[in-house]
Order: sequence, then C-alpha cells, then structure tokens
Amino acid sequence: MKNVFATAVLAIQITSCTYTPTWASTSEPKAPCRIQIHNPHISTYFSNKVGKAYVKIDAESVCNIPQSQVKLTVELYKIGKFGGQLVSSTTTDPKNPKSSGLLVKNYNTFTPCIDTKSTTYYGLAYASAVVSGKQVYAGKTFTQGFSKIACGTP
Repeated sequence: MKNVFATAVLAIQITSCTYTPTWASTSEPKAPCRIQIHNPHISTYFSNKVGKAYVKIDAESVCNIPQSQVKLTVELYKIGKFGGQLVSSTTTDPKNPKSSGLLVKNYNTFTPCIDTKSTTYYGLAYASAVVSGKQVYAGKTFTQGFSKIACGTP
C-alpha cells in the first residue's frame, strides 16, 4: 500500500484567521504549521487483525513550533449520485494530552466495506489549535485527488 501525503497549501499560521477550501498540493513550500492528509485506502490493520475490509483516511496537524488543544477533524466522502456523501467523520479531543505537541494524529476515520463495489472516495481535514498563545484555524484541506477503491459502503 502506498501512503501518499498531501500537504496543505493553506495551513495554520501564527496569526488567527480562517481560510476557504483548497485542494492539497505537494509542490508548495511547507508552512510552519499545516495539515497533511493521506489519500483514502483499505486499512491493512483491519484486514489483518479483524479479517474485514475497511476504507480509511488519516491526517496529521504538523507544526515546527508547539501546538496545543488541537481539534483536528477528518471527514471521508464517497462520490454518489448527487455528489459527495459523508461516510465517516472523527475529531480529536483538544483536552487529550495527545492533542498537543509538534505532531497530532487523527487516524480514526474509517468505515467497513459491505461489498467490493468500486467506489470513489476523497477526504478533507480542518483544525483549530493554540499556537504561540493564540487560537488559530486551518481551513478545509482536501486530499490530493480521488481514490477508486473496491469497497462499497452503506
């Protein structure tokens, strides 16, 4: 399995501001704080440990300076008849000690496959955090593209 990281073009900055949605890019220089989002994929953990296929998406809030109270939301979508349909969404707990530091992970966004129907998925992530004593926001950062996966979901 190939882990593809997409680095947010618009990322958390030291000043408080909000952003409009953007597609992630790997060609832009990396900001001091940013969201990195992986492309949707079949989870090898669930396949090996549970014996069932799950589609999954991971994201991180990465900073070169300490961040705290990170609330990182990751959403997994599939393309349906009427556009994007939310399949799964999770948010880190800003009070949890794991929601502080240079790297905060949200690897808990997944849903079981009900069949092997080819389905197109994408994801997005956004966050808020305290950086240098100020509340900051990172707007919606989409995966680099769409992932066609043999995993039908409810």
